[in-house]
Amino acid sequence: MSLISESVVFIVDSSKAISGSGAQFSFKLNMPKGKEFDRVAVLQAIIPKSYYLVNAPFNTMTLTENGVNTTVTLVEGNYNVISFSTLIGALLTSSSSQGWTYTISFPDPRVSVDTGLFTYTVSGNGSLQPSFTFPANGVHEQFGMHPGGTMKFVANQMISEHVVKFQVEDVIFIHSDISYNEDQSAGNDVLQEIYCSSTPNFTNVVYQNSGAVEVYSKKLLSGDKNIYNFSLTDENQNPINLRGLYCVITIVVYKKNNIDQLIAKDLLEKNKAQPSHEYPQYPGLIPQSPFIDPNLQLLENSYPIYNPQ
Repeated sequence: MSLISESVVFIVDSSKAISGSGAQFSFKLNMPKGKEFDRVAVLQAIIPKSYYLVNAPFNTMTLTENGVNTTVTLVEGNYNVISFSTLIGALLTSSSSQGWTYTISFPDPRVSVDTGLFTYTVSGNGSLQPSFTFPANGVHEQFGMHPGGTMKFVANQMISEHVVKFQVEDVIFIHSDISYNEDQSAGNDVLQEIYCSSTPNFTNVVYQNSGAVEVYSKKLLSGDKNIYNFSLTDENQNPINLRGLYCVITIVVYKKNNIDQLIAKDLLEKNKAQPSHEYPQYPGLIPQSPFIDPNLQLLENSYPIYNPQ
């Protein structure tokens, strides 16, 4: 039995938005009038994986040397362990207020155990030890450090606190004021989350509902307006920048059937299809059939109840 009684499907194409950019935009939906729609779900979506690993304004960290703080800004774009260790090592050196030299090394799996950790080395610093400080959101994952923390060199070296991450954002959250998710207090406007770690960079992230529309549906906040806002973010609510490209999201808005009414209707239909006899001494009892106990009553606008004699 379907829980969908009536529905309408919309194609939300950010290239046709009335305002905003490719991943943060307002869109006009011609919502039918007089319908009692109460649920909304994403049926499918295609999102270009054109966003970068490192994005402004979340591309900075602080280098502290001999009490002097220097903001180090990474170039936006994608990196891997090789390009990162080479380019950022050189960037730290050129940013040094003290003229110190930095190198970043990564285990060579051909000759050593691969730990997934960077080793940072400083030279030309005498006995002074520098430190790295990271904001709550930013490039800490690429450095292998915890967010909002400070790590200090010891004996001219420092090792990543955790395994470094060079997977471009692997979860996309579609937010919208068309819906309300009662199960997520921290992100109650999340219409759908999409996992995309297996999608290569600069290709398309493709999502298709598995068929469980009711399971993934959210409460429709309002069917009385035509302009709704949509946005794509990561798990930290940071906006995703599609770099000039657009996304397309197909949504369905529908009215959810009352499950009790569906059960009652199903019982009545099965009962009508079977031979039966009346029970005049018990008004209101459903006639006997192989599907229904004679003691089962059906109340108007309600669900079947068992009424033992």
